[in-house]
Amino acid sequence: MSKIPNADMLEEQAARTASFWLSKAVKEIDGTLGEGYAEKHPELIGHFLQAAALDQAGMYLRAIAERLNYMDFSVSVDTDNIADSLGYVANSLDSIAENMKK
Repeated sequence: MSKIPNADMLEEQAARTASFWLSKAVKEIDGTLGEGYAEKHPELIGHFLQAAALDQAGMYLRAIAERLNYMDFSVSVDTDNIADSLGYVANSLDSIAENMKK
């Protein structure tokens, strides 16, 4: 099983990811709507970044679900509690997404 990264590693990765998304947002917006469009419409960049963040959060949840699916539950595990927790995370992400729309 892989080791959980420390906070410093996660912070550095988050900065690299945000920088990548920002560059990608400008490239994709300008590629679709014309050179310079992203600079004139920064709100589109913000929406692009929000969508990318939600997509990544969804991928993390999917990875967790897959990992749980392959775990050996021969040891007594409160699967109802796990399901409730994942449901809470999903509801929280829905709430975040709704707040981002406002």
